[in-house]
Amino acid sequence: MKILEKLFNSKIRPRILRIFFSNAGKDFSIKEVIKFSKSPKKTVETELNRLNKIGILKKKTQKRKRYYFLNEDFSFKDELEKIFLKLQPLLLREIEKKIRQIKGIEFCLISGYFLKTSSPIDLLMVGKNISQLEINRLVKKLEIDASREIFWSCMSEDEFKLRLQMNDKFIREVLSCPHRKIIDKIRLR
Repeated sequence: MKILEKLFNSKIRPRILRIFFSNAGKDFSIKEVIKFSKSPKKTVETELNRLNKIGILKKKTQKRKRYYFLNEDFSFKDELEKIFLKLQPLLLREIEKKIRQIKGIEFCLISGYFLKTSSPIDLLMVGKNISQLEINRLVKKLEIDASREIFWSCMSEDEFKLRLQMNDKFIREVLSCPHRKIIDKIRLR
């Protein structure tokens, strides 16, 4: 991300652009951009207006709310998109590092958004005595890193094993989709 900050001479502009390039085809309200960029409202509004004037973003108003979205006809859209896609492996390494710092996680996999698959969730964590506060903090950080909402599930080791034994539809679907194990202290059959 620091490379883009230097390239764009701004810390916030690359964050905002990543939100739109990571979620192509989606409209974002100013409130959502503030949440995912973790930036002050005035700065976000200024940057959104700049990006709109340049032509990278378009805006529309619905029910007295302004929404911004990626301009599919922007001349350099494909080139910018490639830049942001090249950052994905760096993002995955940062995410793995943050997950490994949480005590008590015995099994963790990423899927869905992180691997560009159609999994019902992006993150599954299993463990003993995992702090819910730590998990909530982690998910908020991951949402900022990913510039989108993360769909996740956290359960105890006993619940996970029971659901696995019962051939639970949710667990079966998650494990059958392409995924990457971050932590694997529970041996699956």
